[in-house]
Amino acid sequence: MKKLLSVVLSIVMIFALAACGGGEGGNASVTDGVSENANITILDYAEMSTLNPIDIGTESDQVPVFMLYDPLVKLGADQEYIWMLAKDCDMSDDGLEYTFHLREGISFSDGTPWNADAAKANLDMMADQSNGFKSQFVYECIDHVDVVDDYTVKVTLKYVSAPFLNTLAIQSAAMMSPTLIEQGKQAMATTPIGTGQYVLNERRVGEYVKLDLNRDWWGYDADICGGTPILEKDYGFNSITIRPVSEESTRVALLQSGEADLAISLTPNNKKMLEESGYGVVTKQGASMSYFYLNCQKDVFKDIRVRQAISMAIDIDALNEVVYGNEYTRAESPLTSSMKFFEKQEPIEYNPEKAKKLLEEAGYGDGLTLVCWEENDTTDIQRGEFIQQQLEQIGITLKIYPQEGGFLTDNVNAYSGAPKDTEFDCYIRGYGADTIDADEMIGRFATAQFPPLGGNYSFYSNEEFDKWIDIGGKSIDDEVRQEAYSKAQKIFWDDVPAVSLLSYAYTAAFNEHIDGVDFGCAGGLYLMNAKYVE
Repeated sequence: MKKLLSVVLSIVMIFALAACGGGEGGNASVTDGVSENANITILDYAEMSTLNPIDIGTESDQVPVFMLYDPLVKLGADQEYIWMLAKDCDMSDDGLEYTFHLREGISFSDGTPWNADAAKANLDMMADQSNGFKSQFVYECIDHVDVVDDYTVKVTLKYVSAPFLNTLAIQSAAMMSPTLIEQGKQAMATTPIGTGQYVLNERRVGEYVKLDLNRDWWGYDADICGGTPILEKDYGFNSITIRPVSEESTRVALLQSGEADLAISLTPNNKKMLEESGYGVVTKQGASMSYFYLNCQKDVFKDIRVRQAISMAIDIDALNEVVYGNEYTRAESPLTSSMKFFEKQEPIEYNPEKAKKLLEEAGYGDGLTLVCWEENDTTDIQRGEFIQQQLEQIGITLKIYPQEGGFLTDNVNAYSGAPKDTEFDCYIRGYGADTIDADEMIGRFATAQFPPLGGNYSFYSNEEFDKWIDIGGKSIDDEVRQEAYSKAQKIFWDDVPAVSLLSYAYTAAFNEHIDGVDFGCAGGLYLMNAKYVE
């Protein structure tokens, strides 16, 4: 057996729980807790669609999950492993068995004990693909789960899955109370019962969700987590209210008026203005990319010349400058440069005249009209308008329909009809690889990952590509994986099932009452080390 205590999948594992390092000394109890005034309001750009971890589909869904729930292990803000409900893990030499040693003395918010039976109930649910949850496709590799003893559980895989431990470190792997699982899908979507630092107070769909501090959270006990005790009045918030506000100018105004304490997703101009006004600002590059997805099952996009023409017609450097103030990074592959196995591809030439000729050769010399969906956040709309103007120059009329994030989750992520019958021809949206692994970021374009089973929003199908994705995901040999993803990146780049646009940064601004804000690797707000400041 291999003890996973050092480097696995290029990420360093640590034993100390990050949350327990919030202070330098003091009593671990929070019975007297933080100040009574320690209530904050966060403005997100979109409404969350669910409170069920395994069914999340957007960054907005991610925000409350790790406040309400804990996973076995978590990816920290710097891609390190943070052991949570598990203390550590053994992996078999063949990579098919993972044995988790669980923490003792922890209970869910409904009083149900955390133990191996609870872990098995969650892992069995995640593995059962018939449930149809949006995020469970990454757990298809699980064959069966065995309870070894009260606090030991062994997971056996059907095949080697290189990023398996990473898939257990993301929001969709948060552990729910077995009693909640027994209540069914509706309860899981609306009534969270976890072991997390916060519990649900109230949710009003479209208005807000309010979370209250769990003063009995297991993570405050330094003897359990092995970290440094927190300071009673120097950590956490009594309550967190998350409000969806799609208009960026409104988010900024509410922050400035004092009606909110933190605003997510800001354009460079607003970020700079708030920073100059004394607000705290955090910007972080992550494993996220924006794409212009082309539905390859539509007749128009079955012709590679049309896809190539579109890729040549978009001046991505200008897009970065005009919309993002050059704060993002031009895509050089479908993977971000911070990801393992990234390989830089030959830049796609910006050449509208050549693009026009390709359209003529494909039979669209008189132009064509395409229906495009995107999210209705201010910056996303600006991005869409820029692309719309670019394509107009080569005779393509792009009819853009901005939609709420929840609508897109239900009608793109969870689309279950015939791929050629989608209401959209193309789709502009970002994607964050929660697992920080190439198998998720580029592997989701495999044929087997058509929605609702996965994130292949281009409905792209290529046998050679699928072969290399399968090889890369089912090997724990880095040399094999490097070759596989090198081949896959080249095929994708040449085929253009989606135009890889920009690797983007996450941004937030906050007032003087908050300290320690960060983002997770895939864009979710990371508040494990955040503190309330009097």
